[in-house]
Amino acid sequence: MATPTKDKMNMNSAYSAQPGLQLDPLAMSKFANTKNYSIKQGNIWGEAISCGCCANRYMVSDNDRPTKVLGREEKHDFMVPTPLFLMEEESDLCCRVCCNGNQPINVRYYHANHQVTAGQTQCGCCYSGHVYTKDPAYPTPVMTLERPGCCDKWLCGACCICSDKCQSEGYMHIGEPTPGKIGERYRASQARIFSSQKVPPAGGGGCTPTLNVYSGMPEPQGKNTSDNFVGVIEGPCIFGGCLQLCTDTIYPISTKPGKSGDIGLFKKVRPDSCFKLICQSTTDVDEYSLTVNPSLDPMQKANLLGAAVHTDYLYFEADVPPCMVVGDSQNGVIIITLFSCYFRGCIMPFFCCIPYGNNGG
Repeated sequence: MATPTKDKMNMNSAYSAQPGLQLDPLAMSKFANTKNYSIKQGNIWGEAISCGCCANRYMVSDNDRPTKVLGREEKHDFMVPTPLFLMEEESDLCCRVCCNGNQPINVRYYHANHQVTAGQTQCGCCYSGHVYTKDPAYPTPVMTLERPGCCDKWLCGACCICSDKCQSEGYMHIGEPTPGKIGERYRASQARIFSSQKVPPAGGGGCTPTLNVYSGMPEPQGKNTSDNFVGVIEGPCIFGGCLQLCTDTIYPISTKPGKSGDIGLFKKVRPDSCFKLICQSTTDVDEYSLTVNPSLDPMQKANLLGAAVHTDYLYFEADVPPCMVVGDSQNGVIIITLFSCYFRGCIMPFFCCIPYGNNGG
């Protein structure tokens, strides 16, 4: 799909952030000068050891501005996109274990230190990865994505969306939301919410994964007819599993349903190296890109960046691994997930099972 261009964008009065709310000057400058974002999940080793139970960490970078990795000048990967924001998830451990991908969350966006340094190499061959850090001059969050999850909402991905209680929704706060229970702080912080997202009402978009985006608070039923409706993120009916290892998964962002992509393009990037293939096959660590229309203002771009992370939680955090083994060294079943199919809010994986040992006899 073509990159969004300024002449395709139909700007209107509804497409604007909550009046009077702005991020800090440095954040506004970063968003104003960036249109191609790289979004990478971190904490690879923690995710692998804990089977995905670690809190998420994301690095947002400018794909159009490369920077050097200090201490890595002699290697092929010494140039990386310039870091913009470091995002950290706050959530309850029990919720991550019991309902991973559907837990109540606060994702805080911090300014990142633009200087990337090389990590450690263990045993002469195992590189721990580049080191990204927060900018010490800005210790407080730029903005926060809050999403109510299980307990407050009936989110599981295993059944269809049939009421407001089944709709995933997210809220973008300026800075830090009012203290309180995770997933419920938006009720006392509405004056600082500049954008929000919500899955459509009963039906959840039919066979199309859908997330409606709003300026300010969402339309109560999650429809796309309210005055503050901004646009819609729509994905493919079939995604995940082994399919995501072979091709990019594309989510156009449009001013109205139809996948025109006139606002932007969110994409889950397929692995392009053996290391990334292993990471995406065995952990929840993924890599994304977000390309936005250059005519958008900084608050609008911040809105879409929050919606992109919400999309990750909706469709990729709780997905089934491409390959897993159930059994022991003698008997068991190799389960290969070919892909997952979306229908009215329900995500259904399709498997190929290969028995071995006595099970194969």
